[in-house]
Amino acid sequence: MGGAAVPRHPEGPLPLYLQALVAAEVPPDEVLGQAEAAGAGPEELVRIARLLLPHRWSMDPEMAAVCLALGSARRWKPLQARARTFGLALVARLASLDNIQDLEPLREALGPPSCERLRRRVLRRLGYPPDLINPVGRTAPNPRSALQWLEEGRGLAAPDLEFRDFSNSAARWELHAERLVLRDGFGPKQILWSQSPFSGGDAPPTARCFRIRGLRELKGIPWPSIIVAAKCPELETIQGTPSTLVAMDCPRLSDFLFPDRGGLLHLERCAGIRSLWVEASLEEDPYLEWNTNGWHTLVLDACPALRFLPER
Repeated sequence: MGGAAVPRHPEGPLPLYLQALVAAEVPPDEVLGQAEAAGAGPEELVRIARLLLPHRWSMDPEMAAVCLALGSARRWKPLQARARTFGLALVARLASLDNIQDLEPLREALGPPSCERLRRRVLRRLGYPPDLINPVGRTAPNPRSALQWLEEGRGLAAPDLEFRDFSNSAARWELHAERLVLRDGFGPKQILWSQSPFSGGDAPPTARCFRIRGLRELKGIPWPSIIVAAKCPELETIQGTPSTLVAMDCPRLSDFLFPDRGGLLHLERCAGIRSLWVEASLEEDPYLEWNTNGWHTLVLDACPALRFLPER
């Protein structure tokens, strides 16, 4: 922990026997192990974890403490449900090998090697899909347990995600990925997609949906980004700020809720499109005031209901 000083905290000091371990520079995960062996239950382990961690970080202190306790305890099952309440916020931090700043309290307290072991252990104990715990290169399609994880209403964070020939009854998927590909599947009704914590390259994030039934809304899209939707018969709404948008054979697509800007807008056989501009107030869209240059390239084909084009 970088010194033998006994931690101070508004919740009170550590028990004396744990203070002695801290003074002897015993690592925090081992201190928690000793506390558990002495009879500390889940709540007490989380309280002790708060006292062991440094108090200057960007990560939620409660999240950090629960994470340390879950990764250190032998009887960890009672802590699993509590950790899962943090949802994708915790998973996104732990899934990213390079997201150093948000793991800094744990890294500072444990040291990088031990922090990395704790990271993997916590994800395993959360039940996170094993293929996404240590992604190297491009992840294979349909990662093990990922669809079940999504079926249970939990979000995924990975450099890239691809699902093929799937069926999922979840109403909503929340995904952080630099590359998202969906092919020949059914569901969910809504996808909330955003840039992953693995970002850092020059290429914009991409999302491609091919022949997906049941999908009605694609939201949360970052700018810049590339969106392709082809043969998604129920897709109605694309909401966000893509720099490139290609939509083909999406007959119900009619709702565009993004500023009039970007590199390429290609619409083909989208019979529901009536307008390419949805007005928004400045409060709703802070970019609207200066986004007047529109799309650099506009391609339209077989969109019979289209009646309005934005002024250039």
